[in-house]
Amino acid sequence: AKEFGRQRMRGGHLLSKMRFVSAQLLAYLDDGLWLELASHANLAAKWLRDGLMDLCGVEVIYKVEGNAVFARLPERMLKGLLAEGYLFHRWPGEAGLVRLMCSYSVQKEEIDDFVRAARLLA
Repeated sequence: AKEFGRQRMRGGHLLSKMRFVSAQLLAYLDDGLWLELASHANLAAKWLRDGLMDLCGVEVIYKVEGNAVFARLPERMLKGLLAEGYLFHRWPGEAGLVRLMCSYSVQKEEIDDFVRAARLLA
């Protein structure tokens, strides 16, 4: 318990100088950067949705309104994508349902690669 404060700070869980965090937030909010990044992530989710909707056995469950795509994929496709190193969240208690998240940094080519890999497993 005596070392807890030191360990917490070493682990990055103690923000001792809020000016650093504040500077990052100001840069994020300045000149609409946050909106540009969010818009790109949302667009990437639409690219992903469009690519998945054409695949046999894939069902996009919900309307894409942000940077997440909820889809039901065949088990064979899920296992193949995981084996190829793709990461996604499997929804608990729902067979084949996954949540696919798109980042502000994802490129169209990466979305195309994922869809291409899924198509080969369809």
